[in-house]
Amino acid sequence: MPKGKIIWRNHTAPTVAVEGVEHDVLVIDPSTQPGPITLTGWAGAMRARSIAISVVPLSQPEILEMHRVSALAGQDLDAIIFILKMGQAPIPECGGSGFRIDVDPPEGVSTFAHAEMQQLLRLQKKMGLREG
Repeated sequence: MPKGKIIWRNHTAPTVAVEGVEHDVLVIDPSTQPGPITLTGWAGAMRARSIAISVVPLSQPEILEMHRVSALAGQDLDAIIFILKMGQAPIPECGGSGFRIDVDPPEGVSTFAHAEMQQLLRLQKKMGLREG
């Protein structure tokens, strides 16, 4: 097992609507799991222990308030997972289409994502990790 730790500051993945599963969605994210996975399973794959789920965009003050309430309850909020419509920014004042918490990359979302995945695959190979 390689040494070190990966910290996800922001991670985006598509979901598929599926009735009868947690929050009625499964996450498709080959960087964390070879097949569809529940939201809490996906969060767990990124080592998030305490999560909040929002189905609406939140302002930065609203996010800070969620963290404050969690801290006062003696809990660390590791992640906020947004279940939003495609093209909807999770934090409106940051802009973008929701691909990341910021404006979209100038080269376009698809080109950026492809380059990032190629870089991650090279790093995975260098670290001796298996694919999928």
